[in-house]
Amino acid sequence: MAENVQEIKDRAMTLSLLVAIFMIVGKFLAYWLSGSTAVLSDALESLVHIVATGFSAYCVRFASRPPDESHLFGHGKIVTLSIGIEGGLIFVTALYIAVKALMAMYFGPDLHELGIALFLTGAFGVINLFLGTYLVKTGRRLNAPAIIANGKHVLTDMWTSVVVVGGLFLVWVSGVSLLDPIAALLAAAWILYSAMKILKDAIQEMMDEAQPEDTERLVTLLDSLVSKGEIHEYHQLRHRRINGELSIEIHLLFPDNDSVFDAHHEATHVEQVLKESFGQNTRILTHIEPLTHSEAHPEEFEEGIDPLSQL
Repeated sequence: MAENVQEIKDRAMTLSLLVAIFMIVGKFLAYWLSGSTAVLSDALESLVHIVATGFSAYCVRFASRPPDESHLFGHGKIVTLSIGIEGGLIFVTALYIAVKALMAMYFGPDLHELGIALFLTGAFGVINLFLGTYLVKTGRRLNAPAIIANGKHVLTDMWTSVVVVGGLFLVWVSGVSLLDPIAALLAAAWILYSAMKILKDAIQEMMDEAQPEDTERLVTLLDSLVSKGEIHEYHQLRHRRINGELSIEIHLLFPDNDSVFDAHHEATHVEQVLKESFGQNTRILTHIEPLTHSEAHPEEFEEGIDPLSQL
């Protein structure tokens, strides 16, 4: 890639932050003009987005730092933290919007200048559609979970705007002001659903949940090497992704009479094949064992469960 990956990430997060600042000013202006609870829900969503974007931008930058004496595996886990915090903020915002909407339904909404609010909210929704699509595509291309999460948040904001515009339009043409807090409740439900999805992604990465497609590719590739005689056997295969980077651990088994040099040569070949398949930034740790490894280990040694032994 001709352009530095980190520069692309920084530019994407900076663009998201600048647009978020523009959005927050415009949406609170629309709320001030209209008094609409639905518009307030859209504005609060953008307020959370600007806080989350600022923190995510910092985390993306921090995660790019190389390993040091205090963080031997690098700093990528902070991205998981940023995704979880963003999901948590969205979750709390959804609950607050729901409370405001229920209060507006009880006390009765006070609406005015709906035409201007409709125009502004609709325009902001279109902007978020293009921005969110760009962020998600960029994040997937660069294997950057924080940018993907931020893009999904932007698209959530866009769909919130769609719900708000629909509610305002119905109020505008029907004159039934109660439809405004109802639209806010629908927006809160959508925001809450999106928050749960983001939190699920954060929990999956925090728990090192293996991606099934990675498992399938790894097992297929390693089985192919075995069938071609390039390696003898393998077991104790493990893998996980942190900030888009794949880490692989594997035990490779060799005949008892193979030299350390030959075993290391074959293990290096396996590592290169995996890097060619998954990318040169893939981290691979190979452990060399004899085929009679059960006899070679001391009696008290417990190798542990092989989670993929049944595949």
